[in-house]
Amino acid sequence: MTTTTWRIPAIAVVLALALPMSAGAQTPVPSVSSTLSTVSTSAGFVLADGAQTATITATLRDTNGNPVSGKTLRLDVGGGSSMTTGPGSTNASGVVTFTVKNLFPETVTYGATDTTDGVTIAQTVTVSFVPVGVSSSASFVAASPGSVPADGVQTAKISVTLNDDGGHRAPGRRVALTANRGSSVISGSSGPSDPNGVVSFTVSNSVAETVTYSATDTTDRIALTQTATVTFTAIPRPAAVEPPSAPPLPHDGRHFAATGFRIDHDGLWGYFNARGGVDVFGYPVSRPFELLGCTVQMFQRQIAQACRGEPVRLMNLLDDLFPFTHVNFATLPDADAALRAATPRVGDPNYDQRILQFVRDNTPDRYAGEAVGFQSTFFGLVTGAMLDTSTQGIIDVTNLEVWGAPTSAPMMDPNNSDFVYQRFQRGVMHYIVSLGSTRALLLADYVKQIVLDSADLPIDLRDQARGSPTYAQYCPSAPRWVCRPADLPESDLTFAFEAG
Repeated sequence: MTTTTWRIPAIAVVLALALPMSAGAQTPVPSVSSTLSTVSTSAGFVLADGAQTATITATLRDTNGNPVSGKTLRLDVGGGSSMTTGPGSTNASGVVTFTVKNLFPETVTYGATDTTDGVTIAQTVTVSFVPVGVSSSASFVAASPGSVPADGVQTAKISVTLNDDGGHRAPGRRVALTANRGSSVISGSSGPSDPNGVVSFTVSNSVAETVTYSATDTTDRIALTQTATVTFTAIPRPAAVEPPSAPPLPHDGRHFAATGFRIDHDGLWGYFNARGGVDVFGYPVSRPFELLGCTVQMFQRQIAQACRGEPVRLMNLLDDLFPFTHVNFATLPDADAALRAATPRVGDPNYDQRILQFVRDNTPDRYAGEAVGFQSTFFGLVTGAMLDTSTQGIIDVTNLEVWGAPTSAPMMDPNNSDFVYQRFQRGVMHYIVSLGSTRALLLADYVKQIVLDSADLPIDLRDQARGSPTYAQYCPSAPRWVCRPADLPESDLTFAFEAG
């Protein structure tokens, strides 16, 4: 048998390897993705004046997230009467932009479709075409409910709905709400009005009275015709129960005839005497009582506290109980967040030296050309003679204990150039230019007036204190003499302000 051997030329092998792969083996081209492609708008609100426009941007991407160019996109309009630009082709970034405008107040939904591949982008956007003008008579002001107890806590809702003359909603406007009289407190946002043209406020009151509220569209400077009225009703009180008489106070060395109060608590008495007495604290203006779980006593300038298992100390009065900045028509500096953040913390390396240097760096003796003497007052309030020591470090640290760290820079009262103030954690220094003297404000005495809601409480301070946990809390007929125990837990005010 004859065997035949076939030899394939080498060049044929090379040619065979060089042949292209069949069409079925090519890598597939990614398709347009309806979920990775996006639609966005440059503005959610546009005036319905036929001139102002919003830009709708459609970005076409494939399933790998890459932009797709050269495709024709159509803007899809979900109803309404808006005017739009025509289809366009995606650029190298896969983007096509359209502009829309309208003569009619309405909200329109927009999407986009790749007509080349028949793919509709899943994402849509809405544009609200808002009325050109708000109607004072077609807009509404409503109160719900129309009557609430005058307890300073429960609220009524005032809803302001802005419309144009055709009854179309007017979103994107700011609104001011004002009361015609009385003592109510208005809270809530001033806008802008939501897509339904609505801005809402809440009102509360501690005084039984009827108050009428008016609204103004401050964006267009239009006062609305309609008003809303809320009646704040007196809180029914149980039949008055004659509170027990306060026990008499011994008139001894701990009793101060100037105010009629005595320092009964041994720990508070020792602390008072070791820190300068009346010169530093002022006279006592309360008996010892329980406040937020600690035994405290109010003095004219300070509140001393003895908490269980801890040494007696002073409260950070302005941090804890007195965040207010308007007192008897004087404007005090507010706490400076940046300054507080820069204050050295207990436990920091070299804290004792750093905190005293921080005080010196931020408590000047001169301000705005005036010899305010704030640093001298800070370090001179408690003297070595009071402490029976000549060690300057002990004197300085004790003054720091009394004043606390500075929480503001000095500030001249914007309404009275005769007054300059500086705020600390436990007091406010007050320099009177015309007298050339510096003193500490009697802030703790104001706290007492807030708790009592006394007739001597300045009007501006009362307005700020409404709604605070300590405001109007002294109720001799209530258990533990606390009007609202939920606002002042672990407190017992029994006989706290009864002199004797």
